[in-house]
Amino acid sequence: MKNDKKKLSQIIIKDIITKIQDGVYSRQSRLPSEMELARTYNVGRSTVREALGVLKSYGVISSLKGGGHFLEDIDLTFLITTFELDTEEYMRIKYLLELRFTLESEAAYLAAERKTEEDLTELQKALDSIKSTLSSPDLPGQEEDFQFHKALIQATHNPFMIKVLDDLSEWYQEALSLTLKQNIGLIGKRQSVYKEHEDIFNAIKEGKPKLAKVLTTMHLDSVQKKLNYLFWMKE
Repeated sequence: MKNDKKKLSQIIIKDIITKIQDGVYSRQSRLPSEMELARTYNVGRSTVREALGVLKSYGVISSLKGGGHFLEDIDLTFLITTFELDTEEYMRIKYLLELRFTLESEAAYLAAERKTEEDLTELQKALDSIKSTLSSPDLPGQEEDFQFHKALIQATHNPFMIKVLDDLSEWYQEALSLTLKQNIGLIGKRQSVYKEHEDIFNAIKEGKPKLAKVLTTMHLDSVQKKLNYLFWMKE
């Protein structure tokens, strides 16, 4: 398989989605094993895992430990429609995400160490707001999502971190608007995003800084995969 400037995992993602659309892979059926897919696409298993990770983050597939990967019965229209994200927008959000990986992962660690009851109250309030949007299919919930991350940064009690977020709040909300609107109508995906926030909150509440940091990194990695996919599909 030739890599025409695109990562091989991107090509695999598109091909699997096409096969689902064409009926080659039936809904709610089991995908070929990672080894079989690696042979089919003539790539290493790590490349296959990367592609499957993106599909899983979108709720296209689910996996069972030791049991393989299964196709979910969802509407794939949102994955094949044109997404209006130009290169400049993509790069701006990408650079912001690079900062968020550094800022928020460390912030989650510090928040788990330094949080006060007031901080936990604000985080819980923001988390409840995110949950409330799940019952409103037409609301992307970017403001609610932003308030959670803002409360997380404030729980560090680090004035410089708080200042960085304040200065970049406009870009944060623009990026959230572009990515979260793709979840509209996808209840399973939205519930998954809520669960990611809930897990981060619980780790902070329980005073587990290392876990909070890891969970925040995983959450942002999911956002990165989503952003990449939306941009790849445009090409």
